[in-house]
Amino acid sequence: MLFEELEKNEEIYSLMIAGLCKYRSSECVARATQLYKEMCKKNQTPTVEAYCGLVAISRTWPEALFYVKDCAQKHVKPNIRIFNCLIEKSTSMVSPLFQYSS
Repeated sequence: MLFEELEKNEEIYSLMIAGLCKYRSSECVARATQLYKEMCKKNQTPTVEAYCGLVAISRTWPEALFYVKDCAQKHVKPNIRIFNCLIEKSTSMVSPLFQYSS
């Protein structure tokens, strides 16, 4: 795979993470998460696009907040997509509470 041959800098990692997050298969989610952890071990900072993808694929509210907090701690300025993903996460958690049977 081409990624394996490239120098693993913040931009390359972030592009790969963002790309993988567009496909929500379990393999892509696992690989994106693995690459994020590799970046953290190397003290590299993901781009806002990588954080957007990670928030989008988060399966729980605490997981989404983890990425948002990490984004803030690393001084990466969030964009509108991150906020939209957070709204979608909160809506998906709350909406089942308002479904009434007839």
